Amino acid sequence: MRGRRVLLALIAAGATFGIATVVQASVPDSNAVVHSCFNTSLAHGSPVGAMRAIDTDKVGGVCASWEGAVDLATPAYVQNQIAGVLHSQFIYTDPTPLSFNGTGIAFIYWVCPGGWVATNATVSIKSGQPTNTIEQIDGANLGSVQNGGYGADGQWLMHMTYTLANVQFYAQLQCILANQVYGNAFGAAPPNGASTPPAPTMHLGFKPST
Repeated sequence: MRGRRVLLALIAAGATFGIATVVQASVPDSNAVVHSCFNTSLAHGSPVGAMRAIDTDKVGGVCASWEGAVDLATPAYVQNQIAGVLHSQFIYTDPTPLSFNGTGIAFIYWVCPGGWVATNATVSIKSGQPTNTIEQIDGANLGSVQNGGYGADGQWLMHMTYTLANVQFYAQLQCILANQVYGNAFGAAPPNGASTPPAPTMHLGFKPST
């Protein structure tokens, strides 16, 4: 609970820290983290819990023996963390709306580019089209299925029921860097993993109702 209060206080005081950054560039540090100390003893003149920011790049930039250390995440730090996550995964939506001239069972076979693991394929009905006409039956990573839950690869296969002809929909797939998947044996991520990879490939199949 204390950590939550500290973080909120830091955000509210963002303008103050912004001024301090101009004068003392290491507060926050290069990672947008504010290093601070809080008083743990009544014997040193400050109230227990009183905080002060420190510059860890300067001599003396450490907490005293009667102080505890705490690192505070700024909004910039949070945004940097989010950006790092987004660089290790991407969601691709095929720009062309799809449809079938009939009703039945459809499948979509996706393949992420090399070094990326396929996951979370889905479809969404195009705006203005009849709703509740497509229902996903199942979907799975083929490498994971073939290897008992491990060794996920770039292949994803999903099945769905298509209950009204010519309803347009969009297909979507998420690809994650191979080295970010827990327990994965697919191999290393490509060297350019921080950039947006090539679009995955997609194959459609359809079995009309009899």
